[in-house]
Amino acid sequence: MNAIAYGSFGTRALLLDGFDPAITVVALVIHLTAIVVWSIVFMLIAGRLRGGRLVAAAVGFTAIVYAIDQRLLPPAFAPGFERMFSTAETLVVYATFALALAAGARLGAEVIREA
Repeated sequence: MNAIAYGSFGTRALLLDGFDPAITVVALVIHLTAIVVWSIVFMLIAGRLRGGRLVAAAVGFTAIVYAIDQRLLPPAFAPGFERMFSTAETLVVYATFALALAAGARLGAEVIREA
């Protein structure tokens, strides 16, 4: 989790396995900010979709996020966990994100309908 803070703290963030008040808090804020921003963008694009189309949109959107994170961003702005995880573990992270996007969009639509 701390690896994403290497843009601010350098190699120390990459090597830190435990909790550090400064590094871990900065890493958490960066992760949460990225998740919220990507989620808002997804909801604006695909928030009205349902069922299989919603899941497919979440998977496609996550593939775009992966391409941006891993191919387009300079290393100082990439998430950083890919340096610590295997390819399979990185895939699990992005698959979980896709499922969370789809679930969040579905739950958000239900809340809006009930209001």
